[in-house]
Amino acid sequence: MKLVIHDLPAAEWEKLQAEYAGDRIVADQGTIRPCVGCFRCWNKTPGECAVRDGYENMGALIHRADEVVVISRYTYGGFSAFVKNVFDRSLGYVLPQFEVVGGETHHQKRYAEDKPFTFLFYGHDLSAEEKESARRYVKAVCANIRGYVKDVRFSEREEQALPEAPQAAVRPSGRTVLLIGSMRARSGNSAKLARKLGERLRGGYEIVPLPRYLARPAELYSALESAETLVLCVPLYVDGLPAQVIRFLEGLRQYPRRGIRRVYVLANMGLYESSQLVNLFSAVKQWCGKTGTEYCGGLGVSAGELLGALTGVTPFRLGPTRRVAEGMDALADAIRRGSRTEDIYAEPFGFPRSLYIGIANANWNRTARKNGVRPEELYRRLEPSDRPAEARKNAYPNMDLTEAMRARHSVRSYTGKPIGGETLETLEKLIEEYNRESGLHIQLVRGEPMAFGGAMAHYGKFSGVRNYFALVGKKSRRLDEACGYYGEKLVLAAQALGLNTCWVGLTFRKVPDVFRVDAGERLALVIAVGYGTAQGAPRRSKTVADVSCAENAPEWFTKGVEAALLAPTAINQQKFFFTLRGDKVSAGTGLGPFSRVDLGIAKYHFELGSGKDRTVWL
Repeated sequence: MKLVIHDLPAAEWEKLQAEYAGDRIVADQGTIRPCVGCFRCWNKTPGECAVRDGYENMGALIHRADEVVVISRYTYGGFSAFVKNVFDRSLGYVLPQFEVVGGETHHQKRYAEDKPFTFLFYGHDLSAEEKESARRYVKAVCANIRGYVKDVRFSEREEQALPEAPQAAVRPSGRTVLLIGSMRARSGNSAKLARKLGERLRGGYEIVPLPRYLARPAELYSALESAETLVLCVPLYVDGLPAQVIRFLEGLRQYPRRGIRRVYVLANMGLYESSQLVNLFSAVKQWCGKTGTEYCGGLGVSAGELLGALTGVTPFRLGPTRRVAEGMDALADAIRRGSRTEDIYAEPFGFPRSLYIGIANANWNRTARKNGVRPEELYRRLEPSDRPAEARKNAYPNMDLTEAMRARHSVRSYTGKPIGGETLETLEKLIEEYNRESGLHIQLVRGEPMAFGGAMAHYGKFSGVRNYFALVGKKSRRLDEACGYYGEKLVLAAQALGLNTCWVGLTFRKVPDVFRVDAGERLALVIAVGYGTAQGAPRRSKTVADVSCAENAPEWFTKGVEAALLAPTAINQQKFFFTLRGDKVSAGTGLGPFSRVDLGIAKYHFELGSGKDRTVWL
């Protein structure tokens, strides 16, 4: 069996799918989330990603395949954002421990095998240089993922060329923005190094965390309109830029008011040889070439966990961080002057590779013990029978989110069974992630019977409710819609975990001190969650024609509207409306109780059903 990872549009995939009948297909369902750099796939749940979105077992899928076939749009020397995201989430295929292979530091194999990879790139008018860049990149990917390149092929697809947005005039401002591309936007090495660089810039800069804007990229592009200099502060993920940074650059490329004139890079990685950052620098150079932006050089820092830790405890110019300090001085000077510098590769000074590998490998054992994992369990190899039957049946997201969307109905009566174990851990992680993405303050309240114990709850016919999501956020015009969107993400995740839910706007009582509502915040509504006494029942629904407008609607649009019609709405009002405008969609709603919440819910359903992401909206 082959494992096929692809980013093709549905119409293009239909032409090829017969060739891969019987193979395992990994495609973009609109649910994949970025690698958060938590390393739990190495030291908490070895071999398996802790982010539960349907892509957490990529390492095991690669192992089980006879061959891996990767079909990707050529994107700045490597993979598209989706395909790169899949590889970012495949770290569990290898071990955290290092060894030297072919003169370079790489991760040790988890599985005793040499996996063949075939890469099929498509794009518009690819040059010989671009094709060579792709070959160099996949060779590095396979070296680090411990497979080998079986074949690399290219095909021409003119319709896949990205449209270049005409650029409106933007007055230069001199602003310098240090954009942190790591999901660990405060505690990661990218943030630590960005702060060190900022100290050398002596003012006139601002640090912006990319994760804050993942759910609303247009706000970030707008905020960058007046920025003249952009410094990408990023970690190396699978020999290139992290997927979320690629998505950011793709969106920025199509934004009509780019004020950015110069781009610098401050990159870091965990491997010892900083020369392995060459493909990351190359990707940024290619983006600059496509957008007419000046690439002005970068600093690459290796042995990131070691040097990142030392930045705060030793004099920066002394000891192992000496070369980093020197490189950072040169980079800061170039940024202040608005001039170019050669790419600088900085490794630990006076700290031999063998010592670094020995310390790093021993550290994994220590972190495993802290997580309650025995060191020998770090070497776990996942097989189909590794997980108990009950876990395979109920663990999110073994029920596909589309299936969860169709299976989920409002439930008002619950058993007393508590939410715990992996189910609770998954919900808490999702809440943390969604709060980080959206700026909301969602909280899970457990074992609290009073909110649904009064007359209002009796009127709403609730019984046995002990747990609920409190949807809290800063007071703003977008609060209700954001609560609807992210609340429904939690609802469908809960359904896929074997739980039941019900949106509740009025028929509950606010109990003091069981959740926080900070100054400037508001509780929008709550969602009852738990193990239902039944699974609920569907309600009558409007038709696609009732809630949408489109001439010669493409299949994806119709599927999106059909999915939106499955969305729960207040008193089943379904007042949302979708209009197709070119390849974009405008969404609106009529007046009614909680209609903005309903719109957020419906938009998330539309994205799931259509296979589009949030860039589909006008």
